Parts: sequence; C-alpha cells; structure tokens
Amino acid sequence: MNNEKYNLSLGFATLIISLSAFKDELANIHFHIGLTQINMAQYLFYSILSLCAGLYLHFSEQLYSQLPLIRKINLKILHQISYFIIVLVIVSPIVIIVFQPLYRLNEMLKQWEHTEFLLEILQFLNFGVLIILALAMTYYRFKLKKK
Repeated sequence: MNNEKYNLSLGFATLIISLSAFKDELANIHFHIGLTQINMAQYLFYSILSLCAGLYLHFSEQLYSQLPLIRKINLKILHQISYFIIVLVIVSPIVIIVFQPLYRLNEMLKQWEHTEFLLEILQFLNFGVLIILALAMTYYRFKLKKK
C-alpha cells in the first residue's frame, strides 16, 4: 500500500481519537448490531484497535522484509491482511447504517413469529456483504497492483 492509504487511515484514527473528548456523550448513543446493543464509544474503541492492528501488520511487513534471513520468506500476506483490516474498519459504518432500519423493522414485526430468526438471517447477510466487499476490494487492489 502506498502512503496515501495509510495517511487516510491515520487521519481516520485521529478523527476517532479526537472524538474521545466526547466519550460521555458518545456512550449515550446506543445502536443495535444484530442481537447486541453497543454504544458509539465502544465502536470507536474497537475501530482504533483494528486500525492499529492493520498498521502494525503493514509496518511489520516492511520492517521484516529488510532483514536478510526473513527476506526469503514472502511476507506479502501481511500486507494483504493489513489492507483488508483497514478496509473493513473504514467500510464498517455501512453495516451499522444499514442494520438500524432492519432492527426497527424487527421491532415493528415482533408480534409475528420467527421475526427473531429473520433478524439473524438479515444480520448474517449484512455482515457477509461487508466481508465480501472488503475481500473484493483487497483482491482487486492487489490484482491491479501486479499488472
């Protein structure tokens, strides 16, 4: 990945960290993901951890590829995993935005049977689309880079 992508990731992390000044207010914003309810402060914390993990893998790949003994080992998989993690974190708000109307619809349909099962199926599809989207972006990014 080039530096622009990591500058974007670092900017995203800086934005998230700057929002930590409003931790108490963010803790009052609750939303549902599947059958679980989390608050915005928890979501931002998990986002920061994921971005740090992605950046760590990227810089580890760059650092270890400079060592003579490890240079023979192909560490490009670390680069691909780091890109996948960063794309997943940046695209994950889509899951939250898409899932909220689905949760509200489930609340309205609670009087009928099997709506809990319907919500689980919709949650699975929503997260599945997110994972497939992140994998496709990672695949095409590195496929085009080879050309």
